[in-house]
Amino acid sequence: DRTSCLSKIQNDLMDALALDPAQPDIWNALALLHLNEGGFESADTALTAILDSFPTYFDALNNLGLAQLAAGRPDDAIKSFQTVILHDRDHAEALTNYGVALLRKGMFDLALKVLQGAVEGAEGGRGMAFAWGGLAVARAALGDLQGAEAAAHMAEKTADTADKTRFTSLYLCMLGRRAIAEMRAGVDDPKIEQPAPSIIARPAKTEDVEATQAHQSASQPRPSKTGPSDASPAKTDKPSQKVPDDESAQGDEDSHRPALEMACQRMRTCSRELSDPISYISLGGILRLRHEFTTEETGNRSFGAEAAERFVEALEKDQYNGDAWTQLALLQLGSGEYLSAKDFAIQSVCRDSRNPSSWNVLAVAAQLTDHMAQAEKSYGKALETIHARAQETGVPGDSNKAGDWPTVQAL
Repeated sequence: DRTSCLSKIQNDLMDALALDPAQPDIWNALALLHLNEGGFESADTALTAILDSFPTYFDALNNLGLAQLAAGRPDDAIKSFQTVILHDRDHAEALTNYGVALLRKGMFDLALKVLQGAVEGAEGGRGMAFAWGGLAVARAALGDLQGAEAAAHMAEKTADTADKTRFTSLYLCMLGRRAIAEMRAGVDDPKIEQPAPSIIARPAKTEDVEATQAHQSASQPRPSKTGPSDASPAKTDKPSQKVPDDESAQGDEDSHRPALEMACQRMRTCSRELSDPISYISLGGILRLRHEFTTEETGNRSFGAEAAERFVEALEKDQYNGDAWTQLALLQLGSGEYLSAKDFAIQSVCRDSRNPSSWNVLAVAAQLTDHMAQAEKSYGKALETIHARAQETGVPGDSNKAGDWPTVQAL
């Protein structure tokens, strides 16, 4: 079974260390074993010991950043990733992980620059799927849903078999969001087939991380270079040229329906296979958006009812998942149930008081229920969390200027 197999691998690594205790690659492999099995503190201890003896072993430093990030120490993780990139600007794994850390901080514009650099400078490999996935999340958060869909499609294409379902779910989520946004805007005849996205243009300066979370990539030894000797839905930027009448709007909806139906059906399959909070939230989010756009039903239940079921399934997996509570609040807002939306939003901020989306939804719900003092306070808390994230990441206010390279900013 899995336990005996892991024990055998660890025993083999320990036997190898007994023959030559000075081999950092073996220590790095042992630390990765602990890291992959959730032993973050053990991995941290082993990787720190490696770096004490081999301070320029940057693959180990990247993996230390992963252990720190998984243990809830994002600031230490960011410092580790920055140090790696400062010495090796082409370290794809560190670039991807740094970008993901910035996504978790809500620094989407900065994360986009870092992840764009990762996909442009890398030659391929397992880390590429995570870099493309992170780039998709960043683009979606900044409102570029077409670019997000193209990046997610590349993530699916470059993913290993073990990760294929997760990145397929990410791609379908972006496809569904783009289709719904274009239905709302009255854009007809969407292109289901993606253009060859080998080159993705850098978007101009311009939140939905819970639905499309990117996953980090660990560094395997690379002796040639680093040996010791990854509140409301964003809308598209493309405005509608005219307000469609009922007939043209129905035509636009019909033209997008096949893509949306395909995305929902395949996401149902992916969520059953993955069976984790992220996949349930992703599917529920698309169903929620469709519920807000149309009142049609599937069988004997509406899209809203199915969305609520998916969010509840996510909470059954993790009752402290603030993103699921936020999505439930948004679902209730879209249904006109403002009091229950407020209750769900309060649950969200109790679980994750550092998420500005949670505070923003609470503010809207409080405003709609005429609790203006609470709404004003919640809007203020949303702004505070955004500013706090920027300060913690060490990002100056003008970091969006063209030419800025975020990886060399000191913390």
